[in-house]
Amino acid sequence: MGIFIRPTVDKKIKISGTDIELNEVYGRIDFVGRQDGKNLEIATTTYVSKQTYTEGKPIFTDIPQGNFYTQLQETEEQSVQTALLYAKLGFEQLGYEAVVDNLL
Repeated sequence: MGIFIRPTVDKKIKISGTDIELNEVYGRIDFVGRQDGKNLEIATTTYVSKQTYTEGKPIFTDIPQGNFYTQLQETEEQSVQTALLYAKLGFEQLGYEAVVDNLL
């Protein structure tokens, strides 16, 4: 349930309260599949790396906080993979590069 979030020319990633730029962060998602089977709410917690995720050490950055909300297409299911794809799209819409980590 991971996603690598990387800066772009237009969107840098800085540690909150500093001018320190990061080359990427690792995000882990939580998602809720609503009872109607059509809606997802996706939250992401960021870490410096997969290693700091396993150590339980999140990092706070200037990546906008908040959840992504989406209504699924008729052909989509509420699943981890679908939530990751929508998280990826959400970060891309915010101006970042995002890559799904298929290795849990």
